[in-house]
Amino acid sequence: MDVKEVLGDKYTENMSAEDIINALNDVEMVSQEDYSKLKKSFDITSSELSKIKKQVKHVSEEKDTEYGNKIKELTEKYDTLLKENNVAKRTAEYIAIGYSEELAKETAIAMVDGDLDKVMENQRKYLSEVTQQMKADAIKNVARPEVGGKTISLTREDLAKMSVADRLRFANEHREEYEKIYGGK
Repeated sequence: MDVKEVLGDKYTENMSAEDIINALNDVEMVSQEDYSKLKKSFDITSSELSKIKKQVKHVSEEKDTEYGNKIKELTEKYDTLLKENNVAKRTAEYIAIGYSEELAKETAIAMVDGDLDKVMENQRKYLSEVTQQMKADAIKNVARPEVGGKTISLTREDLAKMSVADRLRFANEHREEYEKIYGGK
């Protein structure tokens, strides 16, 4: 479209730019009837778009909540499985080094939960049990002299494994054998 067509009857040859602008201000580009139809159509479309946006937002929020809940549930399950797996691994490790099954599991749970006080307490229990067992084994394995003059067969290593109290008792009860082991006579 050119200026002549737009201005129609109001156009004259040799119009200045200012005259053209003034004439354009007076010209209706769209009839009032067409304008009303377009505005009504726009308003309807805008209203429908607003409703659809609200529906989409509502559905989106529902999905976000649903997905959020699902993610939370899966995360909790994952954390539980991870903890159970770590407890099982640690329990097996403690059992492998000699802990009782009950003490091993208790210690593993404490370790996974980060309860270092409980871990240390259980380690003290374990060391106490091991020490008592070693003492009992050492005493059981000490050869006692029999009637008739047979000698005791202990080595320096056997004595080193004994507690100081057990070694002192052995030395007092079997002076000759003790001195032979340590090269006294």
